[in-house]
Amino acid sequence: MGDGDRRAQRLVRRRRRALAAGIAAAVVVAAGVGVGVAVARTAGSVPGEADMPWPDAGVAAIAVDDREAFGPDAEAARPMASLTKLVTALVVLDAAPLTAGEDGPVYVLDAMDAAITAQEQSADGVSAALPAGTPATERHLLELMLVASANDAARSLARHVFGDEATFISRARVWLEARGLGEVTMVDAAGMGAANAASSRDLLSLGRLAMADTTIASIVVMPAVTKDARLGSEQLRSTNSLLGRFGVDGLKTGHTDPAGYTTLFTAPLDAGSNRRVFGVILGAPSAAQRDTDAALLLGHVRAASR
Repeated sequence: MGDGDRRAQRLVRRRRRALAAGIAAAVVVAAGVGVGVAVARTAGSVPGEADMPWPDAGVAAIAVDDREAFGPDAEAARPMASLTKLVTALVVLDAAPLTAGEDGPVYVLDAMDAAITAQEQSADGVSAALPAGTPATERHLLELMLVASANDAARSLARHVFGDEATFISRARVWLEARGLGEVTMVDAAGMGAANAASSRDLLSLGRLAMADTTIASIVVMPAVTKDARLGSEQLRSTNSLLGRFGVDGLKTGHTDPAGYTTLFTAPLDAGSNRRVFGVILGAPSAAQRDTDAALLLGHVRAASR
């Protein structure tokens, strides 16, 4: 390695430390969105791509509009954990679309749904635990799975819309193939299986598709969801620990032992801008590190865009 390479690496490390210090301070004071100005960049590149502060553990990718940048090994498929639920939502809404303000059909949860809940609880998965006999709208089940990340809500919704989970998986594969995302692997609706996997490139595409759907975009920004108004006013908070910080307004986080900590996040490039940043982190060692790495990437492209 030459002296120039060492100097470049030291510069990246210094920028990562400076950004991390600023992020830590921002978290303490609950800072919001940084304000930027019009982007000046080389066509075809992401602002700041040359010295992007890629995570030391796991893999990452980031996009500004349709320009994408990938860290080392980020284009290989890896387990995505609950990011799988975004695919579930997109496939469900393709089959049973909702218009603005619509709750959709009502599904009465039954003994099979109760069995699904019991399975998720025995596997230590996140569960909404709605009892058999509870009427639940399509919108409410979408909220429970995307905001509270309830595995039983995802599986029950897939079951009620498609008849059974096996049929849902078959339809999901067709949906993915039709959108050029055939390398995304789906084996269940909730994301608990290690074989639910995608590349960072495909996840960036899924993020754009998700935010283009008005129902999903309106749900993933919610800080909490009511478990069920008929059973009480219990609020289930969003599992997306980035939500509302640094201007992040979606999309989803996840965690399983095989996947590590994952996120597909999005935020405006700057305050009041129609330009949007999407980012992916897979395989982070902790939720805190995942969130710090996401904020580093977001802060870096914003600073480079000014």
